[in-house]
Amino acid sequence: MAKKRKSTPLPKAPAAKEAKQLIEPTRIDRLLGRNPNQEQTRHEREAAVQRLIVMSVVAAAVVIGILLVIAFVVDGIVRPSQNVATVSGESISVGDYQQRVRIERALQIELINDALNDIVEENGVTVDEAGNFVLQQQPYATYWSELNTSDVMGLRVLDDMVDDKLIAAAAAELGVTVTDEDVQAYIDDLIGYDPEAVALIGTDPTATPEPTITPTPFVSPTPTTEPTATTAPTATPTIEGATPIPTATATVTPAPTEAVPTRSAEEVRTQFENQKQSFISEVARLSGASESAVLDVLRARALRKAVADHLSGSAEDETLYADARHILVETEEQAQDIIAALEGGESFGDLARAASTDTGSGANGGELGWAPVSNYVEPFANAVRDAEIGAIVGPVESEFGYHIIQVRAKENREATDAEIERAKDLVLTDWIDEVRTAAEGSYETTNAWASNIPQSPNFIYHAR
Repeated sequence: MAKKRKSTPLPKAPAAKEAKQLIEPTRIDRLLGRNPNQEQTRHEREAAVQRLIVMSVVAAAVVIGILLVIAFVVDGIVRPSQNVATVSGESISVGDYQQRVRIERALQIELINDALNDIVEENGVTVDEAGNFVLQQQPYATYWSELNTSDVMGLRVLDDMVDDKLIAAAAAELGVTVTDEDVQAYIDDLIGYDPEAVALIGTDPTATPEPTITPTPFVSPTPTTEPTATTAPTATPTIEGATPIPTATATVTPAPTEAVPTRSAEEVRTQFENQKQSFISEVARLSGASESAVLDVLRARALRKAVADHLSGSAEDETLYADARHILVETEEQAQDIIAALEGGESFGDLARAASTDTGSGANGGELGWAPVSNYVEPFANAVRDAEIGAIVGPVESEFGYHIIQVRAKENREATDAEIERAKDLVLTDWIDEVRTAAEGSYETTNAWASNIPQSPNFIYHAR
């Protein structure tokens, strides 16, 4: 009988006990400094694993802590110490820049709030109606725009900080300085406090009426120099904490006149002094800066005003007004063609409507109406001052193009306070341009400002 052929058996699967031994955690023993050949109980091994987990968590926490410290050092020390500008070897740091932006915003918020409260208290209207009126008027429309456009605010503040240093040096050469009393007088103007008018209260039945609180603009916005009509903003501002303002322009109707108890000069003076301190304290609170830092910003503004007063003198008691019209085109050749057409008898109004790139006045036949000559850009204003009545003047080149001008009439009028201040602002603007030109090469700015503009706070109305 043939022998049975033996088959080769398949390898046997390891027993369960053997499988457990294959995953014996000797690596854990080595990590914990134990002898892997030393026998341990299950409890000891679990305790060892727990210790390893705790050690890992502690190590991770240490790493996170180090990263947080590095971030704190970068954000709190390294970044604020970077420069946004250098003026005559003196640096303007990111930290100083950010503080200035916060102070500027807080000042604008408080000035808008004061203006809203004035309208509400004096006319008996709602905050919505007051907001629709105030936020479409200058300088409050500019304030509101900057509060909602960080880049515009950031660049303006950077320019102001550079100008402040240049102005301080140039003002010293002019012999212009400001005292603490000058700064307080500037703040008085800011909140509408006239100490001389208040002192007259109760002294004479015909004395100046009791003043109302009407804030003076903090930073006079750059005047609109293009010779055309000013249009209201198209966007409708919204105040947080109040019902959205309607799109239609509100008519502020005065409330019925009620008898107001007569207050003494001392009572009115106390009211303004309290308001002044409250104003500074609130700006400091909103900005997170000290009151002394707020006063430093106001001191710089007071110095600008002192320089403007010094340069303008005290003879600004009259303003030249002119009734003029113009046609604005892009090239000198176009201007010469229009002048030739006018000399040939063509209608000024028809040509303005057909060719003027100043669409505001062009639609009205080029008419600008009566306006202070100082409102216009310098080349245009100079041409109007020198023009003979009825003559065609031009082409006059300005930053907007080429003008063909005709002056219908001129006359001197007693200047209003606003016109005097506007004229001083123009003189100051020209002087600052000259100072910057003279100091060219002694200052420089960096791009660090653009990435370090503090987040803008929400505007919240608060009653006085």
